[in-house]
Order: sequence, then structure tokens, then C-alpha cells
Amino acid sequence: MIGSMAREAKGRGKTAVFPHILTHPGLLAGSTALLVYLLTLAPDLTWRSYGGDGGELIAASVTLGVPHPTGYPTYVLLGKLFSLLPIGTMAYRFNLFSAVAAAAAVGLTAVTLRTHFSRSTSLAASLTLAFAPLVWSQATITEVYGLNLLAVAAVVWAVVKKRPLFQTTLLFALSLTTHATSLLLLPLVGWRIWEELTAEDAEGAKKEKEKRNDIGSVQDRYSKECHTRESGYPSAAQLDSRFRGKDIWTDTKKTPRPLRPLRFKSLLGFVLGLTPLLALPWLARPASPIVWGQPNTVGGWWWLVSGQIYRANLFALSLSDLTQRLADWGQLLAVQFSWLGLPLIAWGQKHVISTSLRGEIPYPLPTPTGFLGRPRNDMGTIFLLSLLTAVLTLIHALTYATPDAHVLLLPTLLLLTFPLAAGMEGISRQGAKAQRKSVSFASLRLCVPLFLLAAHIVQPPAEPISLRPAVGEIFTHAPANAVLLTPGDATIFTLWYFHHAEQQRPDLLLVDSNLFAFDWYRQRLADQYPQ
Repeated sequence: MIGSMAREAKGRGKTAVFPHILTHPGLLAGSTALLVYLLTLAPDLTWRSYGGDGGELIAASVTLGVPHPTGYPTYVLLGKLFSLLPIGTMAYRFNLFSAVAAAAAVGLTAVTLRTHFSRSTSLAASLTLAFAPLVWSQATITEVYGLNLLAVAAVVWAVVKKRPLFQTTLLFALSLTTHATSLLLLPLVGWRIWEELTAEDAEGAKKEKEKRNDIGSVQDRYSKECHTRESGYPSAAQLDSRFRGKDIWTDTKKTPRPLRPLRFKSLLGFVLGLTPLLALPWLARPASPIVWGQPNTVGGWWWLVSGQIYRANLFALSLSDLTQRLADWGQLLAVQFSWLGLPLIAWGQKHVISTSLRGEIPYPLPTPTGFLGRPRNDMGTIFLLSLLTAVLTLIHALTYATPDAHVLLLPTLLLLTFPLAAGMEGISRQGAKAQRKSVSFASLRLCVPLFLLAAHIVQPPAEPISLRPAVGEIFTHAPANAVLLTPGDATIFTLWYFHHAEQQRPDLLLVDSNLFAFDWYRQRLADQYPQ
């Protein structure tokens, strides 16, 4: 009888676990995003959504080479694994790589949001990120931004979840190998390191609590004894014998956490996270047909990983162009969250900051002399720092003088899901107080992602011109052992894909007129084609 009841209880426990897993916001958001991305995935190599770098990234990954700065070694190594999948064309596999990475970023964002918000709010906010047109566009083509979004989501997850410093610094350093703009996450990571290094260990806090309990018990005991004629007042010797060596009235100092092991672990995690950059000299071996710079030398390696060739684009936008970009990007950001989501973001950020200032969710405010306030809850701190990081990434993208600079806004969109979730949660709670039973305000949170999804269905992006027929015609009419001169990155990158990744017309010699200005490029051509 007892055995059968135990088996029934065990069975009920098992059945309760799987529905909980299936309704997990991270799994639901990630799988939904992946399904939508797969349905809209580019079937072949494309230039849509500023995907002109795709051909080079695929060719460099398949041949284990070094693409344009900053070299993207993590993308190359993971892309090589996706190139081995027995499905579709080589370009389709790398488009799938972007979809999987972006969907994983959406799922991880939902897991992070669940730390402070309800399940439905976390799901709705993360799906809003998934269906943002800019995120969606980069999730369906071959580019590095889907993987970088996943790396950024992992860093934010480690900070919010308060993972050990080793994991946090490891993920932060690894994100730098996916895109250099991850350096702008330093405020979040720096706060986490500062918090951990200045924290007190659990043992010290426990000892302090025990001491305070001892103080209270002594005061209660002797206050009672002092009022009895039999015992009289306790002597100094009695107190000294019971608490010899303890200053029970003033000794409330906490035991500080040893800093040296924490510093070592955080430094070790950071160094290990940068190890993909050490693979660049190996990827630049002579057998690689695509290698930018000279990563096998110290100076060449630094030229590559620091993106020195693109430094001229930093803060290089003219005032007139900046004014025009501000106007254009205002509308661009509105489209990402729709006109339903923007008020929620503004309201959520205002609500968190105002409640923090009232002391409900206090967080340290930076002042010229230090930090004002001592946090009891880290939500306000995370919101403030995520807003600061979002502003930094926005300023960097806004002043970066390239036509495709808006794709650098993806980390900004991810960080804005925090105030978006706060706005959704706040509106839902206020509405729930006055709602009727026939109205579900929780379901209203899904209106924002559903609106973005419907907008994409009603007005899908224009289909780009297929590159394969055009390249096929060029290769067909090219004489044997011909030299093809190309006018720029998009053209040479596309030809590299068909020439190196798909092994079409291996007899041709492809030369880019712009790259020919670099000494390392001319030397590379001389080494590959000595005749």
C-alpha cells in the first residue's frame, strides 16, 4: 500500500517537472525565436541587411583563415563546426549559425529577466527583442552580430545572476573576441567586480549575527538578575569569565573576504576568455588563402585585434551627417520596439529610478566624492548601469562613420529589455488592481512582440537580388587562369565565397584593387602565386 502510494507520488512529481520545463520562459522564447528565424532564413549568400561581409566570413571559416579586423577567431572556429553540417549550401549553414546564436541570446535574456520579473513579462520582453527588425535581420544572414549578441547576453546574465568572478570575467573577455564593441560592457562588469571585491564573506556575517545574539541574551539575562536580591549585580569578573577576549558591546566588525584569491580568479578568467585571440597566428599559417595583416608577428597581431584600420571611423561623423543620422535613428529605434514599447521603456526606467530614490529599491548613486546610498536590492543598480551601457553603445554607433553603423545597436536593444520589462510589469500590476475577471492584463504584455511579428508579416523586407547567378555568369565567361580585379569589399568577399568555400574556378586569381594598397596583401599574393 505504502509502496504504491510512493510510486504514485513519484509519478506525479515527474509529470509536474516536464510541464514546468516546457513553460520555462527561456526555452519558450528561444525556441519561438528560432522557429521564426528558420522560417525567414536567407537560403543562400545575400547582401541584404548589410550582409556584404558574409562571403568573407564563410570563406575564412571554412578554410580556417583570418577575416577582416578584428579577426573574429571565435566566430571562425565555431563557424567551422557549422560548416560540417550536412544540410543546404555552405551559406545556408552559416545563416543557420546566426539564427541559432540569436535565438540563444533571446532565450538567455528571458532567463536573466526572470530574476526580477514574472514569467509572462520575461517572455514578452525577450520576444520583443527577438522580433525587433534589426535583431531579426541579423539573425537570418551570415554576420558576426548574432554571435556577439549571444556573448553580450551571457555577460549580462553573469552580472545579474551574480555568477562567480571567474565566470563573469571569462564571458566578458570571450565577448571581446566576438566584437570589440563589447568593451562598452565594462561598467556592468566593473560594478560586479567592485561589488564582489568589497563584499564580506558569509562566515564573517554569520559570526557577527552570533555576536549580536550573544549581546542580546546577556543583556536580557542580567537585566533580570539585577532585579533579584539573591543574585545582585553581576561582577566584572563574571562578565570577564563568560566573554573573555570579546568586546561584546563594540566588536561588530565583519570578517573581510580575502581579496587575493578573488583577484587571481578574475584575472585568470579574463586571460582564458581571450585565448581565441592567440589562435590568430595559427590561423594565419601559409595554407590559409584568406589572411588579413600579419598576425604571426606581435605588431601585426595587435594591428589586427585592435582594429587599427577602422579607427578613422571613430567619432568621424560630420555635424551635418550626425544631425541627419539622429533624425533617421530616432525613427529606427521607434520601429525596433514599436510605438507600444517605447512608452513602456520610458515608464519602466522612470519608475525604477524614482522608487530607488524613495528608498524602495535603493542603489548607490555616483557622486564626485563617492557613492551615495547603500543598496538593499541590486535591481536599481543594474538598471542604472544597463542604461549607462546602452547610452555608451548608442553614442559609439551614432558617431561611427560607416553606412551600416546601425547594426552596432544590437547590444543597446538587449539592454533596453530591462526597462521594457519593468514597464510591462508595472502596467500589468496597476491594471490588475482594477481589472474585471474577464480581462487578463497579463496577456496584454504580449501585444508588443505580437505587433512586431504582425508588422513583419504584413510588410516583409524586400527580397535581394540573388548573387549566385551573377557570380556564375562571371565565372563562366572568365578565361582559364584569368586574373579578376574587384572594386571593393562586397565584391571580393562574394567571389571569395564561391572560389574558396565552394571550390568554383580554382584556376582564377582574385585581386582586390583596394586591398592591393597594403604591403601584407601584396606579399600574400606573391606567396600564394609565385609564378
